[in-house]
Amino acid sequence: VEEDKQLIENSDILLVNQVKLSVGTSMEIFYAWQKAKRVIVISPNGQKSPWLVYHSEKILQSLDDAVSYIQEQG
Repeated sequence: VEEDKQLIENSDILLVNQVKLSVGTSMEIFYAWQKAKRVIVISPNGQKSPWLVYHSEKILQSLDDAVSYIQEQG
């Protein structure tokens, strides 16, 4: 957990592959959001809980969409 938190602290963006709901991934999203990091989520199954929507900058359906979004937004 501490290593994961340190990686988030050293990052500008947390890019999440949310294939299925996961406690660990949810905690990482919340931690990054608390640290004012950009949280971009790939949710190919269209899972969008209110908590995920609230704590994410953008939810997209594919890695290509996420990369394009990040490139466009800078």
